[in-house]
Amino acid sequence: ITGRPRIDVARDWIDGFLSREKTSGTPGKWVLYDLDDIIPSGKSGSDFAQAFEEVGRRIPQRLLDGVLFISDGRDHGDRSAQSAAKKLGVPVHTLGIGPDTQPDTLRVRWKEAPEEVYPGSPFLVRWAIDSDQPREEAHDLTVSFASREVHHDNLTLPEGRVHREGWITIRPEEPGEHLLRVTIQDENRPERKSTADRKILVKERPKTLLVLESEPSRLVQSLSQVALQSGRFRILRPVSLPEGGGVLWDLSRPYAEEGESVSQFWSREGFTRYGADEWGDQLQGPLDEASVVVLGRAPIGSAPESWVEVLTKATEREDLGWLALPGSEMDLDRFEDSSLANLLEREGNRKESRESIRILFAEQGKDHPALAPLWSYQDGVWEIGSDSYFRVIMPTMQVLLTDPQDRGLVVQVPFGLGKATLVSTSNLWKLRSFAGWDVRGDREAGFLSGLWLGILDDLSGRERSQEIRLTLDPEKPTVGQSTRIQVEDPSLTPGQPRGGLEIRETQSEWETLLVSPDPEWSGIGEAVWTPRSSGEYEIRYASGENPLAVTVTDRPSESEDLSLNEETLQEIAEDSGGAYSRLAEVDPAAIDLKPTTHVIERTDKTPLRHDLWLGILVAGLFCMGWGLRRAWSLP
Repeated sequence: ITGRPRIDVARDWIDGFLSREKTSGTPGKWVLYDLDDIIPSGKSGSDFAQAFEEVGRRIPQRLLDGVLFISDGRDHGDRSAQSAAKKLGVPVHTLGIGPDTQPDTLRVRWKEAPEEVYPGSPFLVRWAIDSDQPREEAHDLTVSFASREVHHDNLTLPEGRVHREGWITIRPEEPGEHLLRVTIQDENRPERKSTADRKILVKERPKTLLVLESEPSRLVQSLSQVALQSGRFRILRPVSLPEGGGVLWDLSRPYAEEGESVSQFWSREGFTRYGADEWGDQLQGPLDEASVVVLGRAPIGSAPESWVEVLTKATEREDLGWLALPGSEMDLDRFEDSSLANLLEREGNRKESRESIRILFAEQGKDHPALAPLWSYQDGVWEIGSDSYFRVIMPTMQVLLTDPQDRGLVVQVPFGLGKATLVSTSNLWKLRSFAGWDVRGDREAGFLSGLWLGILDDLSGRERSQEIRLTLDPEKPTVGQSTRIQVEDPSLTPGQPRGGLEIRETQSEWETLLVSPDPEWSGIGEAVWTPRSSGEYEIRYASGENPLAVTVTDRPSESEDLSLNEETLQEIAEDSGGAYSRLAEVDPAAIDLKPTTHVIERTDKTPLRHDLWLGILVAGLFCMGWGLRRAWSLP
């Protein structure tokens, strides 16, 4: 028997079963073992395999006719129990002492949702559904944001345990704090439903691009049109004047659904003029607000020398992306001995192509987030006439777009504490998107619009909470219960399991658990922990100063024991020739158990196993033969 909360139920059932056996004929000898009593000290009392091995050691196989294994049905993990039960050489019948009713649970939760987003900038949300039901059911799934339904789906969940996940992108419009809600509801039983909520703050204005260009180019104008038309970005553009001082332009545009028109081209077109004495201090403010710095033709031109120092220091920011376009290398001499000089030097390392440039997707860059808006264009080829390409591709560069000769056209490189994207082609604006947003049916316009937005979204970064969070499922684990620990850490990326998660019983030494990153999404990982004893525990990640306090109990509440671990119990029984039954079907569980009249006395001594007796016999025969041979060899 395993499962302290059910031990009394098990004993009552055994007493009733033996009473019925007495009335039906000559009863056999039954030996009752509590798992906590037979597992050796220091080993887990919830390991099924150890239980069967210990039974095999205590009862000789010749005296064992069958085993009735009674479990509380919780997940005790070790699947080696099947082979251990099979080694007993007799049928192992399993009985789940759990609730009489079939499991019927439904739960939905958010796996990924940002805390802060920007107007017009789409964000991704991801949910997970866990279901355990006795039969197949149809369900309605609804996602709403800001009191508006944004997604609806009809799902059919099969019987048994099911895990499903889904995701959508949402484009926010109105600033303020809004409720994100996902609800799943049984179509036939409306009272059976689950809901998960998250609060998301939509900031007052969109992300900011800081455009630096002293010599206007159509390439930057094309990028600006797309960024403003989409409503995802606001543009700050400082322009130095020949007579000294300068003007800071502040441009933005309201978001409009595709096909809609806006009453005015700019929702905000403001500029502020500064004198020569104050112009040198006017770059720091826009730079602090920026998510991406766009370096166009001669980025700073005649701007004050103080701008060089401010820009160089900005390369130390983790949250700032850089986009270098053809012509940005014209100011290379103003950034001597700095990381920006290295970036501009790479941008200037271009060579003109004699033939027309044909744009293709680089094999290594097809899955890059910057090209996500272009996934439907991967089979296309775009020709832009004679243009330039990067002469040298360094090992640190990731090529996103190339030509048939595998020459880099758009590449991404690590830069400072962030990243930068470099573009070699000057004539991308000729792909008919200079007029603005994607025209329906115009694949060239759609391609370039998607390219600019993909690059800018990638460089600006998807907003994610920088906090590290730990979540337990279940929240109140019990001894021997497999517990999932979900880790939310912005630095986690898909890959091999890694350390960093530590757990200890209060005042004990820390032990390390491996965290398995999610194979598809960054920022999420999971570890599995099975507590071996009750008490107060602490869990921390990355040696955090505020560990999570967890209480592990011996006795789970009846309301929490909602399901039987039927799969494990059935496999144990089937692999050994036995049968599995529930509490409501107790008699079939022992229908094939016909114990003999062998009497097995319970003692504190452990009888020797038959293979040990055989070993002793073989050793004795060897010694006898060796002795006789020595005797015959004497003179």
